Amino acid sequence: MSTSLLYISPVIPRLTGNGLAMRAGMVLEALASHHCVSLLVKPLYPPFGPIPDVFVRMCRRVAVGRSFYRLRRFDVVHVFRLASVPAARPFLKESAQHHLDMDEIESETHQRLAGLRRQNGDLALAATEESRARSSAALETRVLWDFNRVYVCSKIDREKLLKRARGEICILPNSIRLPRTIAARNPSGPFLFAGTLSYYPNEDACRYLRNDIVPRLPEMQFQIVGTGATADFRRVVSHARIQIVGEVADIAPWYNNAAAVVVPVRGGGGTRIKILEAFSFRRPVIATTAGLEGIDARHDESVLIADTPDQFAQACRRIANDPELGQRLAENAFRLVERLYSAESTKRTIAGFSWPPAR
Repeated sequence: MSTSLLYISPVIPRLTGNGLAMRAGMVLEALASHHCVSLLVKPLYPPFGPIPDVFVRMCRRVAVGRSFYRLRRFDVVHVFRLASVPAARPFLKESAQHHLDMDEIESETHQRLAGLRRQNGDLALAATEESRARSSAALETRVLWDFNRVYVCSKIDREKLLKRARGEICILPNSIRLPRTIAARNPSGPFLFAGTLSYYPNEDACRYLRNDIVPRLPEMQFQIVGTGATADFRRVVSHARIQIVGEVADIAPWYNNAAAVVVPVRGGGGTRIKILEAFSFRRPVIATTAGLEGIDARHDESVLIADTPDQFAQACRRIANDPELGQRLAENAFRLVERLYSAESTKRTIAGFSWPPAR
């Protein structure tokens, strides 16, 4: 009999879309390939709506916004994100194994957001983020001792948590499903930014792109694709050489038409699933060190790293003027995703962890 596992999530899992929902979906899919999984969603973050059929089919039972009445005991309770801990409490009391997927160290993320807000002159919101950082740090301290296993995205985060938790700290990288078909790269196409535009680090990245990078590249065109493009966002990012596409049903055509992908992110936490997505479409990526954090990609091997506007502009020109460089970066990045950040690699990682015997 397979291990019974309860997966509790604050977001409806997806296999495409925003990064949080994608992590929930990819980890759930990997767990369901090895265990008998029940899914309980207490929706706190978008996207909202019904659970996709692909997850309904792979799970023994699913529920949104309500608990599984009369059923409390599982071999493992897997909690996604700190925000799901309150919903997990009744099940933790009855189950021997408690696993927490932190996804990112939220206290550190809020502290970085505070710095980014302060840098942009948003002092009131910076203070709010600092308050959230303190609250998250206190919650992390309490919660980390309640779990037998804690998952994080990267080696960097594991090192930071080793002395704060009583259980094992395991690296479970973000991952993506590889595209079924990939179009040949269009070297003369626009440079693409893709992400959830209502997420402040992405909003800041687009403003940085518009104000400091695009003016240095008068010969180049850019596109911005993603949900959350408000009227204010469109106003402040508006530029003759930036097309703000907004939300799309399928991101694949936009990657297929792109010459390269730009990720001028200056804050936030976790690892950028959109970088992995760009890698999977065999598109060269120019990113900041902050944007690339947690991803095992090397400068000039599978990505170009640029941390100033001049460096970013120079890197964009290198890609535009040297098709062979773009192709080499893209091929190396694709192989990296295949090896470390694909759905299959996540399944292998999950299978390699120790699990309690099924009842």
